[in-house]
Amino acid sequence: MPRADYDYRDDRADVVGQARDKVYAPALALIISAALGLAGGLALLGFAIVVALFMEEVADRMDQQQQAMIQQQQLQMQQQMQQGQGPGVALPPPPRPVAQPPVQFKTFFRIYGAMYGIWGGILFAMSVVTLIGAIRMKSLGSYGWAMTGTITAIASVVTCNLLSMGFGIWGLVVLMQPDVKEAFERVAEGGGRRPGRDREEDEV
Repeated sequence: MPRADYDYRDDRADVVGQARDKVYAPALALIISAALGLAGGLALLGFAIVVALFMEEVADRMDQQQQAMIQQQQLQMQQQMQQGQGPGVALPPPPRPVAQPPVQFKTFFRIYGAMYGIWGGILFAMSVVTLIGAIRMKSLGSYGWAMTGTITAIASVVTCNLLSMGFGIWGLVVLMQPDVKEAFERVAEGGGRRPGRDREEDEV
């Protein structure tokens, strides 16, 4: 039988407090890694914008220089063919045309900038989801958001964000513990007050 002075709210708050202690470290690690991911995503997007805006003129000059070199080579081959001709000498076969570059520099820089832009956009978006999930995880505010954030952090390995992947695995292991799940449920039901706060309200 429970004691006469037993208050179920103390037990409930103890479970919630223990869960907060468990999720604090992985949630804080995910917040830090998400912040770094946001910075990295913005940097990649900025680099893509710089390539798109300022490298096009450079690429045009490089394409013109390359085309001029190709034309000069063709002209030299024609001159050599003409100098080798003489009376009674059979005409040599026409020179093979100089191969054009498979990809122009302008096209290359466009593809290069688009790749970095897509990479940065995905990294930024995944970091936003991870950050929201980590904040909700730290406060035991939403189990769904916490799971979404940790899974997104694990999936961010596709953006080479290995730090978030490791912290995401850590957070997922913590979230899968039964007492942590129970704490999220109790907070959602309004039972997430700390014992000290409960006692203060009881005294009032």
